[in-house]
Amino acid sequence: FDLLVLVTDNPPEGLAGKPLGPVRQLLCASPDYLQRHGEPQHPQDLLRHSCLYLGETAGDNRWHLRRGEQQETVTVRGRYISNHSEARLQVALAGLGITCLPHFTAAQALAEGRLREVLPQWRYTGSYQGAAWLLWRQNHHLPPKTRALIDYLSEALIRT
Repeated sequence: FDLLVLVTDNPPEGLAGKPLGPVRQLLCASPDYLQRHGEPQHPQDLLRHSCLYLGETAGDNRWHLRRGEQQETVTVRGRYISNHSEARLQVALAGLGITCLPHFTAAQALAEGRLREVLPQWRYTGSYQGAAWLLWRQNHHLPPKTRALIDYLSEALIRT
C-alpha cells in the first residue's frame, strides 16, 4: 500500500503517520422511525428496537455505552447488517431502525433533521473509536506525488 487511513488509538509500529482527528460514533435513527417505535430512554430499551449494525466480527452487535461511571452493554438485533457506514446511513434514513455511525457519516443528515441522535446522554464506547490516522511506510524517500496526496488529505480530512 502507499497510504492507509486507519481508526485507532495505537497506530502500528513501523509506519509513519499523522492523526487526522477524532472519530466519534453515535446512535441515530430517522424521526419517522422514532415516531413509529418510540425513542429509547436507556440503552436496555434498544432490545425492543430494530438495530442496524456493523457485521465484521461476531461481537459487532454488542453495543457498549457509557454515561459518567455507568456502563451498559446491549446485544442488539435487527434485520440489516452491513460493514459500510454509508449503507447503514441510507437504511436508517429509510426508517428501518437505529444504527451506530461515525459522526462524519451522519453529520449532514443530523444537521438537516433527516436523522436524530438516539440516547445523546450516552457515549458509544465500542469498536472503531480513536483517531483517524493517515499512515504510510517509513522510508527515507516519499515520491513527490505521495507527499502531495498526504498534504492534500491531511488538509481536506481535518476540515470535515
